[in-house]
Amino acid sequence: MKEIVNTIEKIKTIGSNNGKYTSFIKYCEAKKSGLRKEAFKSLKSFLDETDKWSEEEKRNFLIDIFQIIEANDDDEVILPHPLKEFFIKVLRKWNEECKTDSRPYRWLGMFMGFEIEENSSELLKKAIELGGESEQGAVKKLLVTYISGLDFDTHELPASYLGDLEEDIKEFGEIIKTLNMLKDEELRLKLYEEIKYLQDLILDWNQFLKMNMKDFESWRKEQGKIIHKTIFHGLE
Repeated sequence: MKEIVNTIEKIKTIGSNNGKYTSFIKYCEAKKSGLRKEAFKSLKSFLDETDKWSEEEKRNFLIDIFQIIEANDDDEVILPHPLKEFFIKVLRKWNEECKTDSRPYRWLGMFMGFEIEENSSELLKKAIELGGESEQGAVKKLLVTYISGLDFDTHELPASYLGDLEEDIKEFGEIIKTLNMLKDEELRLKLYEEIKYLQDLILDWNQFLKMNMKDFESWRKEQGKIIHKTIFHGLE
């Protein structure tokens, strides 16, 4: 609740200078108070109002909101499905009309992954391609996506490997390249440890299969290694 209160206060600050945000602020206030029916009534009114906005006004609203969301990490709190659908339409049109702006790719990849058909990783890569090291949000999100995917692929070892072993091995070069773009040194070191652990585990599994042995855990223990480890994911 503290997070949504902080977000709403920041939205009210930017909305105080723009009367077009009034219905959205009412939605946020009702959501904060747990008034679900009132919240979605205000949200519907707001979305109806945006039909009369220019594309520039819509984009400016997205810029205002995403700046707050990125600073507070609470998109799930403030962005319900109807609002995300509106955002997706604006972002797609933005991409069509401006091929060099990294922001639409970043926001689609970071916050709309469950609502779109595209691979969010590819959108994040495009944002990084366009924005370079300035796209730190996309860099972090892409690294977290890489690590989460590899963690899933390996989490049933030694019983089974759930991913494409060859493709995962090839991917480490791209992961390290992305990691080197991360400016947060403390986070970069933490993520490096996780990536290194997963790389060692996957390479060991590949070698183990070629050796045609029976007990992966015992073989790794002989080398002073373990399989089960809590993955940080960079989200703490």
